[in-house]
Amino acid sequence: MRPRRCTAFTLVELLVVIAIISILLMLLSPSISRIMEITRRTGCENNHHQIATSLAGYTADYGGYLCYPNWLGPESSGSWLGPGWLYWYRQKLNGGSVWVEADRQKGALFSYHGSHSPYRCPLDTPPWTIGPTHAITSYLMNGAAISYGRDWTSTTVGPLFRITEFYPTDIMFWEAEEAAPYPPFNDGASYPGEGLTRRHKDGATFGCVDGHAEYLTRAQFDAETVRSSQRTRLWCNPATANGQ
Repeated sequence: MRPRRCTAFTLVELLVVIAIISILLMLLSPSISRIMEITRRTGCENNHHQIATSLAGYTADYGGYLCYPNWLGPESSGSWLGPGWLYWYRQKLNGGSVWVEADRQKGALFSYHGSHSPYRCPLDTPPWTIGPTHAITSYLMNGAAISYGRDWTSTTVGPLFRITEFYPTDIMFWEAEEAAPYPPFNDGASYPGEGLTRRHKDGATFGCVDGHAEYLTRAQFDAETVRSSQRTRLWCNPATANGQ
């Protein structure tokens, strides 16, 4: 019997196959990148939706009033003694300058969703060193909830607004910038002008008053942060005509 002849790829054939695979990978790479970004964005949208929905649930239980946004000044001065949306300043667990995950459980909104996962963007990986509260959250609450601290002093407690004093599409939560001129994660709240994260390429996800989450491009965000005589979805302080 004649022995069976062994066949194999020639060097030229192998190089052709490698070239075809490389071309296919190059063609698929942008699509894969877009799919991964959409997946991560969806995770962030789900987080914002859970937090914003929890805020709506809280207001329903407390006469329509928003929870405290963890604006540092009134907490550190003693004019606000209760919990805020993210943590309870007066009941900090380790007593030091660093917050821990368990501190979230004392926040006003935690019981409404009962999970630690909504507080962290999938792209926000350790070390969390932007500011003290970055250790427990990727997101901050709009300081408009207490007029950006304007009416709060060491002896005076200003108004906590009702949710009905805002428009349903006003923005109440967002992911602040990693390298803002002033550390945005010094507490649990922020000014709109303190910047937006750069983790999500051309924009980021936001949580709104009515509980929905949406994606805004950086250009759209910048337009909402411009100070003018008109209120915007971000500059939405109910106590002033221009929302500031």
